[in-house]
Amino acid sequence: MTTAAKPPASRTPTLDGSAPVAAPPTLAAYVGPTGPTWEAVRNALAPLSMVAGIDRIATAQAARDAVVQKRYGVVVTGLDNASSEGWAFLQQSHPGVAVLCVTPATDATALLAMRAHASKFGAMDVIPSSEFTSQVAELSLRHASRFVEASDRLAAVRARFELAVAGSRDGIWEWDLETGTAYFSARWMDVLGYRDDEISPSIEEWFNRVHPHDLARLRDDLQATREEPDRVHELEHRLLSKDGRYCWVLSRGAVFRDAGGRAIRMAGSMTDTSSMRERVAEIREASRYDAVTHLPRQDLFMEKLARSIELVTEREGYLFAVLLIEVDRFRAIAEGVGQQTADTLLAQLAQRLHGCVEEEDVVARFEGARFSILLSGLDNTADSTRVAERVHRVMERPFDAAGEPIYLTVDIGMTSSDRAYSSPEAAISDASAAAARVSTNARPRRRPQMFATHMRIEAVEVLRLETALRQAIESKQFMLHYQPIVSLTDLRLLGFEALIRWHHPSRGLVSPVEFIPVAEKTGMIVEIGRWVFREAAQQLARWNKQFPDRDIGVNVNISGKQIGDPQLLPDLLEAAKSNNLTPQGLRVELTETELMENASEVQELLVGLRQHGINVYLDDFGTGYSSLSYLDRFPVDGLKIDRSFVMVLDGTPDSATMVNTIIGLAGNLALSVVAEGIENQAQLDQLRSLGCVAGQGFLLSRPVDVARATEIVARGTLAP
Repeated sequence: MTTAAKPPASRTPTLDGSAPVAAPPTLAAYVGPTGPTWEAVRNALAPLSMVAGIDRIATAQAARDAVVQKRYGVVVTGLDNASSEGWAFLQQSHPGVAVLCVTPATDATALLAMRAHASKFGAMDVIPSSEFTSQVAELSLRHASRFVEASDRLAAVRARFELAVAGSRDGIWEWDLETGTAYFSARWMDVLGYRDDEISPSIEEWFNRVHPHDLARLRDDLQATREEPDRVHELEHRLLSKDGRYCWVLSRGAVFRDAGGRAIRMAGSMTDTSSMRERVAEIREASRYDAVTHLPRQDLFMEKLARSIELVTEREGYLFAVLLIEVDRFRAIAEGVGQQTADTLLAQLAQRLHGCVEEEDVVARFEGARFSILLSGLDNTADSTRVAERVHRVMERPFDAAGEPIYLTVDIGMTSSDRAYSSPEAAISDASAAAARVSTNARPRRRPQMFATHMRIEAVEVLRLETALRQAIESKQFMLHYQPIVSLTDLRLLGFEALIRWHHPSRGLVSPVEFIPVAEKTGMIVEIGRWVFREAAQQLARWNKQFPDRDIGVNVNISGKQIGDPQLLPDLLEAAKSNNLTPQGLRVELTETELMENASEVQELLVGLRQHGINVYLDDFGTGYSSLSYLDRFPVDGLKIDRSFVMVLDGTPDSATMVNTIIGLAGNLALSVVAEGIENQAQLDQLRSLGCVAGQGFLLSRPVDVARATEIVARGTLAP
């Protein structure tokens, strides 16, 4: 290393004649051998007071080490020939230092090509040695000083940015579109398990690690981002980590353009999404199993049944059978013992059903109290009858209902691969129809249900019940009870759900669980339903007149048969209009089953309701396998979280997975949420913490008659 002697201090005037601006002297370095170029550089820099000294460094490697150690303010490289040490240094990394090139070349074309090439490696300029005077050198050094200051500020900004990004666990990247060089932050490399020195600054380091199935999508998206001015790059793809595994990442980025709009650089971030994907997969898998019985849900059962249907054609002699099991009058039981105890009964039943089948068979829970069994690889489809007999035998033992014995009975419908099914839905439909036929026959082997014997009417009495229902309509034997819907934050009354009751002349109150199925089957539900929303509208009008400062509504349930009634919408509007109600006062509740079984009629009805401002809530939301699929098809205003999800809340995060998901989904879709079946304080507290704003249930209030409901309206709250 050679150091040029420093002459006595002098102040060379600037080119414009003004006095030079005082600045701290900087240390300069020249990279290259002795010779004319070195002499020209030394002679130009030596008189400048802004230069503290000039070191000549013979080799590119030594220059690189010296730059790192001494932090030169400027480095001048001699470009004497294409293989010079100056060129070698220029092509190395030299952050935080300005690089100026001096060459003996004078040809204009050669200089232009040399400048274009040198600029790719960060050189500020290439100046002929014959023109490199002290005045030119001073201007170049002042420009270099500003360049270094700007570089330092950029480095500081980048350091702060990387610190912020490190806190968010994102990696950052930059891509020089002209040179193909790239910058990857430590976090970017850490995601893949690499150290800083193990990945070179080339964009190919990224592309070479992309999963083959994702590479074309990534390249296409990046190219489209470069070509479309307002486009932002965002793509999830897989990258190969150092240990040979592919991890999922989400890449985001934007393009920086020059004054002419040409894309010159891209920069962005990369987020490791592997753990999130794993968690989503776990939640999705968990959602395929029932929280109460831990059995597969209907969608998983249907997948396995579909596979069995395929195996019939793939394997000669392959046989299967399906059993659909429905617990008799289970809604009535749940009303009598409470939902928590009812869930315990279902869990016990699930264990018994498991004991009736082989390990390779599948037992699943459908909605409510319906179960299904898939018997696979049978020697004879008649084996399904023996399994059904086992189920009936295990039902003969009492179940434990909170310390009290209770007997359950079931209807079992069966079908098999003998019918050559092409879809799982067809097989389930046939099994369901068989179970429905069983329910109309006498069942001498079955014991009565202890907590519901006074509500049950044997199948032989169905005709008598039909006659009594017609008399009830004519004699106005129906009445409405009202279950309060309240704000969970302060128990303020928001409205009621209207629930029909039959006041039989001799039997007293008859549960709707007992007469609604018959009303549905005979079509009388249309007339009964019309009475319900008319009566609810009249009662709401009375409350509005008596308590004008109350802002409440009444929810009425609409059945599948009513949906097919062309007069339903006109009757609803007339009920609201004749009682001077706003459309929002009378609300409609539909279940998922009603939506999916009457899709075209429901679509037309909901559009009409929405046009006239009548709110629609989806009841028992989340219990069916198609819950999410129909939300974007049907215009609704709110969701009612099914009690099965509320009942499992115990204060732990795991118990709240489905409720939290539904609340978040409703928030994203701007839908109201009401939680059903709140039976204890722990459930109420957790619903509040999850941000659920409204609810109903036995803890808050059971359904009450008009007189009691009026007292609640007067108070405006359930708070003591």
